[in-house]
Amino acid sequence: DDVLSAQQGGALAWMSRGNNLDPQFEQVVSSLKVGEVSAPVRTKYGFHLIKLLGMKPSELQPFGKVKRQVQDTLSQQKAEQILAAESDKLSSLTYANPNTLSVAAQALSVPVKTTEFFTRDGSHEGMASNPKFVAAAFSPDVIRGNNSDMISINPQKLVVLRVQERTPATTKPFSEVKDK
Repeated sequence: DDVLSAQQGGALAWMSRGNNLDPQFEQVVSSLKVGEVSAPVRTKYGFHLIKLLGMKPSELQPFGKVKRQVQDTLSQQKAEQILAAESDKLSSLTYANPNTLSVAAQALSVPVKTTEFFTRDGSHEGMASNPKFVAAAFSPDVIRGNNSDMISINPQKLVVLRVQERTPATTKPFSEVKDK
């Protein structure tokens, strides 16, 4: 019934020790011999019957062969650490200064950007085309004049918004909409 492996008859891809989803699962796999089936095992994902289909010895790769992969992995980890640290600062500064974005912008050396007016339906372009951004803009706390919580636009883009100017909804005069 496993969502990840059901289409492969329950078979999982090759795994390395220490890279498994659940320590309990890995412990049972480590104790099995090839072809052996475990007793039922309970993990945070449910119950499992585990059959060890095969083992292959680990291979030590020459550094020259994996250098680029190691560099890419380290760069990715460093970028994630920087993003986490900067997002913590952003969150703390905008929470501590709920009436302005300028303190956080200055401390983090990032610009404050402004959108055009948009409705609860959002916009067709820019930040106001993102449903999370629009929902935050019309949240009660933001409408009252506070900064929003941090919004994850995508894995590399986090924003905090505040309403600079708000125009309440109105009914347009008939003369403006009669042709529509």
